[in-house]
Amino acid sequence: GTPATRGAVLAKLQERGFYAVEKKKLIPTALGLEFIAALPAIATTPDMTALWHEQQQMIEAGELTVDAFLDELESFIADQVQNIDLGNVQGDGKPILDSLNAQCP
Repeated sequence: GTPATRGAVLAKLQERGFYAVEKKKLIPTALGLEFIAALPAIATTPDMTALWHEQQQMIEAGELTVDAFLDELESFIADQVQNIDLGNVQGDGKPILDSLNAQCP
């Protein structure tokens, strides 16, 4: 996210029990650690953020179109979603999707 949206995202993650704040530090909860473990490895490294930053610079320089970037991003996300196994992540003894009361798109 951007600095403008980061606060709302962090608040939602805390509300859903993915981390707690202790002495001004963000501490992942057991649920947060389980969720991270369920993600594909590429989603938990800074490599992807660096790549996206580089591609955004290419857009600014006119070397890449926004549509091409978004098409590639959408394809990447769709591929990665197939690799996430949220059914095995437990929150309060229930599968994570049940705990969040969230609908899968």
